Amino acid sequence: MRHAALPAFGEGVPTTLTTAKASKANVRPLVRLSPDVAIAAIEAIPARVGGRNQLLVRVETGDGLVGWGESGLSSREAAVAAVIRDFAGFLVGRDCRQIGRIWQQACRSQDFEGGRVLTAAIPAIDIALHDLLGKRLGVPVCQLLGGKQRDEWQTASRYMMVEAFAEIDTEEIDPILSLSTQAA
Repeated sequence: MRHAALPAFGEGVPTTLTTAKASKANVRPLVRLSPDVAIAAIEAIPARVGGRNQLLVRVETGDGLVGWGESGLSSREAAVAAVIRDFAGFLVGRDCRQIGRIWQQACRSQDFEGGRVLTAAIPAIDIALHDLLGKRLGVPVCQLLGGKQRDEWQTASRYMMVEAFAEIDTEEIDPILSLSTQAA
């Protein structure tokens, strides 16, 4: 028995297709990307955190908003940084709010899986993009990911620069470090 409010399969479907040239009246203009939300720069910054090397990722948008990410692969920072620089070539100019699309483009931009180096670079950029989105919306990143899971937690954070690594603008990082507590 067919529902009265629903047309039968195929009813109302055009039998011929027209091109955009043939039906310009039905073509909407492309929406232009605001330069404010376009990725302006992606930078990989090696740093010494506690007793190990770490790779931070800084993503900046056209309006100067900055998001920070972190790679989880220690001892291969130079390789991860090279991948991030390569990804910057096709990510600069993209909408920073399209996190899922960027993830897919980064994952599918090579013929092979890529192993640990790629799977460290892509999430580092992803974290930075979530940080940007949270700042842009005025909400903590945990809210973008389903809400806060705990009321309190203990963190341990140490920050030491080594001359061999790039310098980081400590004005941006000091507020973050001041929130952390040293675990016993």
